[in-house]
Amino acid sequence: MELIKKLLELIYNSPKFSSEIAEDITQISISKNQGLYLSDLINRFKPKTVIELGFGYGVSALWIQTANKQIKKHIVIDPYHHTPNNRIIHRVLKRQSNLKMIYSNSQQHLANLVATQQKADFVFIDADERFDAITADLHFVTQILNPGGIVVI
Repeated sequence: MELIKKLLELIYNSPKFSSEIAEDITQISISKNQGLYLSDLINRFKPKTVIELGFGYGVSALWIQTANKQIKKHIVIDPYHHTPNNRIIHRVLKRQSNLKMIYSNSQQHLANLVATQQKADFVFIDADERFDAITADLHFVTQILNPGGIVVI
């Protein structure tokens, strides 16, 4: 966990370091305040299963992992998160025993979760931004979300 916190600190406080990961990492990833909010929500509501739609450079996954004391399963779904720009973040996240990365589009994998009757307590959606994809994601998310579950878009 300390390694994750140090990595986040470098991403937000060291322009040289963050630009080595990707020149646009701070422009397209969630902000520090958004990350703190996401982590705070998880700490307050203590979900056991978290599903994250979209990965990008993996900054939101790092924030989710800062609250990993409660999280038994953290599933990240994104067909593109194997891109080479986020190798540092990938290496850090692969050390997390509760994290599973799914290389699929969110609609296909969410449909599989519905079919196998798997449930989630918390869903963070930052994936495909097209209207039809968002609508399909929300359709499936409502079927897998446990009562009292939280969706953050």
